[in-house]
Amino acid sequence: MIVLAQRLISRWRVNSGVSTVDRCNIQWRTWAARFIQAAWRRYSKRKIMEQRRKEEEEAEGSDGYLSNSGGGSYSLGASFLASKFAANALCGIHRNQNAKSAKELVKLQKPPESDFSAEDAGRSCGLVFLSSYQQLDVGPETNTNGTFREEASTRQKEPNALLKWKGSLDNQSQSSLSSWDGNGHCNWTGIICDKSRRVHQLNLSRFGLKGKLHGFSFSSFPKLNVIDLSSNYLRGTIPSGVGNLSRLTYLDLSSNNLSGYIPFEIGKLRSISELYLESNILTGSIPPSIGNLTDLSFLYLHKNKLSGSIPQQIGMLKSLYKLVLSDNNL
Repeated sequence: MIVLAQRLISRWRVNSGVSTVDRCNIQWRTWAARFIQAAWRRYSKRKIMEQRRKEEEEAEGSDGYLSNSGGGSYSLGASFLASKFAANALCGIHRNQNAKSAKELVKLQKPPESDFSAEDAGRSCGLVFLSSYQQLDVGPETNTNGTFREEASTRQKEPNALLKWKGSLDNQSQSSLSSWDGNGHCNWTGIICDKSRRVHQLNLSRFGLKGKLHGFSFSSFPKLNVIDLSSNYLRGTIPSGVGNLSRLTYLDLSSNNLSGYIPFEIGKLRSISELYLESNILTGSIPPSIGNLTDLSFLYLHKNKLSGSIPQQIGMLKSLYKLVLSDNNL
């Protein structure tokens, strides 16, 4: 009977194409053998009891025939019943295994939104795998995707700020910036982005732009490194928001019609190395905060209407290479 069970299980393994570990094979063979033996015992016991009842009722002459036929009958019947039951059981197991695999496949394709505790995870490898899979799927959406969305939202502020400033310029200037439309701001005229598609340089020198800088949102460009708006027709004052550009290394607003004071916040540009504000209509005194620009190498403030004394803080600019203050009222 054990050999029969082994043959059934081997045939089931070949037909189903399922590969299991040796321990699993031993368990299935043991289970099948025990079940067939139990079925054999139950069937044999019932047949023996029936045979004894018949022996008591029938004559001695038919004893041998009944014993032989009964013995052969219940031996063959038990084998047939046990083998049929084992085959049906294995087929049922096969169907259940396929159904379970299909359910797990559905779960892997779209994990249900449920919480797996550590206790549940320790009960079976399947739950551990599903829990890990769900963590990989849901975790990034709450953490990584959240960071990604925040980063994307920050990047979207840059083209929006550029378009808003463009709208504040006159019609001719807007025509000069006709490429500033729609998505892909890194391909716009005068815009250079870094690898993360953040605006790195703004170079619109000699574009004939007419308007003000107050419509420009400096705080929307945290990675801006270079600004060159020289030789245009920009008017108004220099916004204090320029001090938000902590990574700015180059600022050229020369040859415009900018007026008013040089903002005190200019001293927040700790990374700047070149500052060109010449050929404007700037008034007032040079802010002492300019002494904070320790990396400054070039400072051009000539051809303005600056007054007052030259602040002694300029002596703190250890990296200063060229200083031009001529044509002012100092």
